[in-house]
Amino acid sequence: MTKTSTTLSGLLVPKLKRKPLKTLMLPLLFFLLTSSAFAQALSGVKTIDASGSGPNNYTSFTAAVNDLMSKGVNGPVLFQVAAGTYTGQITIRAVSGASATNTVTFDGGFGNADTRIVTYSASSATDAHVIRLDNSSYIHLKNLTFKNTGTSAGLGISIFGNANNCEIVGCNVYVDSTSTSTNFKAIQMTNSTSSSDGGYCGGTSASPYNITIDSNTIAGGYFGFYGTSNYSTSAPHILFIRNNTIRLAYNTGIGISSVRGYEINYNYVNMRAGVTASRGFTHCNGGTSGVQAYDMIGNIFENCGEYGIHSQTRNNNGARGKLWNNFIKGTFLSANARGIYLNYDRNMDVWHNTIVIQNNIGTNGAGLWVSPSGYPNDVVNNNILITDPNASGFAINSLSGTIANSDYNNYYKVNDKPGQFLVAMNGTQLTKQNFRGFSGFDMNSYSEDPNLVSADDPRPLSACLRGIYLSSSSVDLFQTTRSNPPTVGAAESAGGLALDMAVDAFLQPSFPIPSGNNDVEVRIRNKGTNTITSVDVSIQLGSVTHTINWTGSLIACDDTTILFTGSNQLNIGPGQNTIKAWVASPNNDTDENNSNDTISQSFCSPFAAGTYTIDPAGSGPNNYTTIKQVTDIINCGGISGPVTFNLAATTFNETIDLLFVKGASSVNRITFKGAGV
Repeated sequence: MTKTSTTLSGLLVPKLKRKPLKTLMLPLLFFLLTSSAFAQALSGVKTIDASGSGPNNYTSFTAAVNDLMSKGVNGPVLFQVAAGTYTGQITIRAVSGASATNTVTFDGGFGNADTRIVTYSASSATDAHVIRLDNSSYIHLKNLTFKNTGTSAGLGISIFGNANNCEIVGCNVYVDSTSTSTNFKAIQMTNSTSSSDGGYCGGTSASPYNITIDSNTIAGGYFGFYGTSNYSTSAPHILFIRNNTIRLAYNTGIGISSVRGYEINYNYVNMRAGVTASRGFTHCNGGTSGVQAYDMIGNIFENCGEYGIHSQTRNNNGARGKLWNNFIKGTFLSANARGIYLNYDRNMDVWHNTIVIQNNIGTNGAGLWVSPSGYPNDVVNNNILITDPNASGFAINSLSGTIANSDYNNYYKVNDKPGQFLVAMNGTQLTKQNFRGFSGFDMNSYSEDPNLVSADDPRPLSACLRGIYLSSSSVDLFQTTRSNPPTVGAAESAGGLALDMAVDAFLQPSFPIPSGNNDVEVRIRNKGTNTITSVDVSIQLGSVTHTINWTGSLIACDDTTILFTGSNQLNIGPGQNTIKAWVASPNNDTDENNSNDTISQSFCSPFAAGTYTIDPAGSGPNNYTTIKQVTDIINCGGISGPVTFNLAATTFNETIDLLFVKGASSVNRITFKGAGV
C-alpha cells in the first residue's frame, strides 16, 4: 500500500490508497442478507411435505417452525400440510410480525385430519406436549391430527402463557384414553409446562384470550380440555369451545378455572363409561366484569357419572349467563348425581334444558341442584325426568334464595309413592300434588311423562308440553325454529301421537275427605293430534268400579272434566283409601301411549260420628275385628265427630298405640266400651 501525506489542521497525516467501493460493499451486503435480523420475512403459501422439494417446501414441521421463528412474517402465511406422519415435539413462540391480518396457519385441508398426523411420545409430565403455542398469537391449526403416545404423561396441545387470538379447528387431538392420571390432558391452557398442572379449582393461570377450539375430535385424558385465564376485558367472551366431539375423558370433559366469559356451544361430550365421579363440564371461580358472561348452549352430555354440568359462575355485573338447550342424558352412576349443579351461581337463565336421571339417586341427587347464592336465577321451559322407580331425589332442589322465577317446566318422577317429594323450591319440599303455585312458582308447570323419542333423542312425542316463547332462544338443540308457544325442553316435539288420551288429576273429593258417599271428579286431556269424540273414563275404590263413556269434541291439547255423581259416587270408608282413575278406548280405538292413562291417589279419611263395634266374629261395614285396626284408622285419619266403639266379650291380645288424633276435642270424644257396660 503506497503511503502519501496530507495536511489536516497543520498536522501531517498519512494518506492511504483507497480500494474500489465495490470491493468493500460485497462482504457487507452478503452479511446483511444472511443475517437473521435482516432475512426475508415469510408470507404467502408454503408447503410441509416430507417428500417434497423447492424453495417453498419444508420436509418437516420442525424445519417450517424454525424458519418461521427465525424470519417472522410480513403478511399472512399458510403452511399447507401434505399427507404423512410427522414427528413432534413442536413449540411455536411469538412470531415477529404476526397480527390479525398477518396470521400464521398450518392446514391439512378440510376433511384430511386423519392423514396429516403429528406425533410425539412424552416420557415425563414436564414438556409433555406434541405442540405448544408458547405466548404466541394469531396461530391457526386446522385439519391436523396431534397424537401423544406417551404412557406416563401426555398433552396433545399446550396453550401456554399469554397466547391470544389462536384457533384450533377441525383437528384430532389424542392422548391416552385408559389412564386415570392427571398427567394426561388432550388440550391444556395454563401457565405451566407440566401436564399435571390444573384440576378442579386449580391450575397456574396466565392471560390467554380469544382462544377458539372449534369442530375438533378430542379423545382421552384426565381432562379433554382444561384451561385457566385471568384475562379481563370488556368483550363478552375470551374462550370459544364450539361444535367439538370430546370422548373418553376420565374425570372431566371440559374443565375451566377462573375464566372470565366463555362460549361453550353445541359440543358433544361423551365421558369414559363406568366412572362414578366423572363430570361432563366443570367451572370453578368464575367471576365477571364489564359485559362478560357465560354461554352454554346446545351441548349434549353422556356417561357423566356424577354431574352433567357443574358450574360456579358468579355473574357479578348482572349480565345473564345462558344455560340453554342442553341435553344431559340419563347415564349417571352416582347416588348423588346432579344433571345441572349450579354451585353458588348468580344471574343464570336456565332455559329449555332436558335432563334425565335414570339411576336410584338419594336426596342428595337432583335433576337441577341450585346452591345458595342470593342472586336471582331463572328456570323456565325445562324438561326434568327422574326415571328410577326407587329414586328419592328431586327434579329440582333449590336452596333458600336461589331461584327468582320458575315456570313452564315439566318435572316427571316415576316414584310417585305417597310422601315422595317432587321438588324443593327455595328450601321448601313439595309434592306432585302441591308444587304448582307455591309462592307464585310453577303456575303453568307440568308433571307428566314427556314420552321422549328415545334415550338418545330428547324430542317429546307429547305435543302438549307447551312452554312460554323466549325470543332470544328461538331455535332448539337441533337448530329447529321454535314454535310459539314452544315445546318444553331442549328440543321441539317430534310431532305427537295420533291417539293419546290422559287422565290428569282428581278435582274431587277435596281434602279433608269425609267418610261416606262422595262425588269424584277427574280431568282428562287429549295429548294426541286427533280430535277425540269418545273415550271411556273409569274410577275404582277397592272392588267397586264405575265407568262413564264420555262423548263430545276434544281437540289436541284441550281438557275437560268428568263428574261421577249420583249412582256413580264412591262410598269412602274411614282410614287408608286409594282411588284409581283411568281412560281407555279413545274414539273406540287403542291408545298409543299407556304411560299417562292412569292415576291414583291415596289418602286417609276420618271416622264419622257414630257407634261402631269391635268383634272378631262380627261383620258389616261398621264392625272391626281388632282394636289395632281401629287405632290404625284413627291415627291415620282422625275423627270428624264423637265416636263410640263397643267391644265384644272376648280377649283381645294386642299391642296398640294411639297417637295425636286429628279432630278430637272435648266434644268429639273417643269412647271404648266393654261388653255389658
